[in-house]
Amino acid sequence: MRQIFKLALVISFVVLPVKALQEKVINGNVFRTGTYEDVIDDFKKRVGPREVITFIGYSGRGYEREDKMLKMAEKFLKTKDPKGTVVNIGVTPEGIGAIYPLAKEMGFETFGIVSTQASEYLDGVSNVDNPYLVEDKAWGGYIDASKKELTPTSKAMVDVSNMMIAYGAGDVGLAELEQGIANGVKVKAYLFDENHQKSTAKALKSGKPAPKIFYLPAFKKFVIKLNSSLRKTDSIKKRRNSRNELTRSKSVSGF
Repeated sequence: MRQIFKLALVISFVVLPVKALQEKVINGNVFRTGTYEDVIDDFKKRVGPREVITFIGYSGRGYEREDKMLKMAEKFLKTKDPKGTVVNIGVTPEGIGAIYPLAKEMGFETFGIVSTQASEYLDGVSNVDNPYLVEDKAWGGYIDASKKELTPTSKAMVDVSNMMIAYGAGDVGLAELEQGIANGVKVKAYLFDENHQKSTAKALKSGKPAPKIFYLPAFKKFVIKLNSSLRKTDSIKKRRNSRNELTRSKSVSGF
């Protein structure tokens, strides 16, 4: 009986080894691959107390006005200290990934999270100091939109972020933004057109008619709703500050 007790005690203290991230070097970039849990754990350890700014946007289809997108990104990043901030995007260099070289030039350490579905498309990756591949059966977005359940990749993108900034978005990006707001992440979103030529060519190649609009209608609704909410919040803050100032003024004057 005593031996059985000792055996049970030993078993109770057995700790299963943590599965380490697998590393693979592609064109000089060390990609770390693992589960959602492994990736965000390693990501957060490397970031430490620094703020994580995640940029959301178009990838392969690019931007009709990439110059405008980059100017907006540069203007925003100038408000941040590279010593206390890191930039996170979706690893690949196309579209929103054009912010990577900009961020590097400005002195930011760069991170990236993408699904293992992108494993065959990583040869052109550059300017990403810490690229991660999340084990995922999908590219991202919702597993079940009715339950607002994200795929492992999209969940990781949201859960490492302190702020998310979207310059346009497809279905995957929109899902991440929605859950970012639900999780209390600060979100800013701006409407941008996809590259017209690339979007038209892709549609025609798949047998669809040429698009008449070059953004996701649901994202436009999201931007309008978000900006309306932010205006209301700012208005409430201004009224509250005004009341507080009036109260202080009365207190000082003795009335």
